[in-house]
Amino acid sequence: MAIIPTGKAILFMTIVLSPTIITVMILIMSFTEGNFSGIVYLSGMILAQILGFLSRPFLKGYRPDIKKALEGDKDFVRDRRCSIIEDPYFSKYSSPSFHALFFSFTFIYHFLAKFQEGFESLSWIKFFILLIFWITDSVFRISMNCVEPNHYFYGCFFGLACGVGWYYLVLNYDKDLLINVESDSKKCEILNSNMTCKMVEVDDNVIETGRELEMN
Repeated sequence: MAIIPTGKAILFMTIVLSPTIITVMILIMSFTEGNFSGIVYLSGMILAQILGFLSRPFLKGYRPDIKKALEGDKDFVRDRRCSIIEDPYFSKYSSPSFHALFFSFTFIYHFLAKFQEGFESLSWIKFFILLIFWITDSVFRISMNCVEPNHYFYGCFFGLACGVGWYYLVLNYDKDLLINVESDSKKCEILNSNMTCKMVEVDDNVIETGRELEMN
């Protein structure tokens, strides 16, 4: 007899796998647009996770279950959904939280340019989808004793710092490799109230004005 998963089980599985789901979606959108922005994002994310992983022994934030065991509380239970794959090293630590680092890095790296340009060009659908995933993940991981609240906070701080740093590093190298940023190679400038538009080709420091397009 087939086992049909419940809605609650599907919800929990979606939350647990949300970093993988979001990363795959970003890579697919990058490939469909014909650029390497998704690969660049993933490279920065992996580097941030490695730095967070290496910082764990210095922060010495024990996993809640290990901390309780050291205090003599053997009845404390850590939800088995906290880790699908256990960390090979330093598994007794959970600070900074890898999930918090992922969401904060992805959020700031994805929307920093839009925050600077103004909220008019912000994709509110993407914004709220990522924010909802982030909030539900934090509630799940703290309430299920996966991490302590300060571990999640450290992960958010670490991810934001790494995300901002990686954003400006990529921006100075090649703006076209950023996610959710309009390419400089082709821009449309509004010239007057008749919506006359001209295409601007940008090649290094040389700007060539193409033909004007009437959009009445």
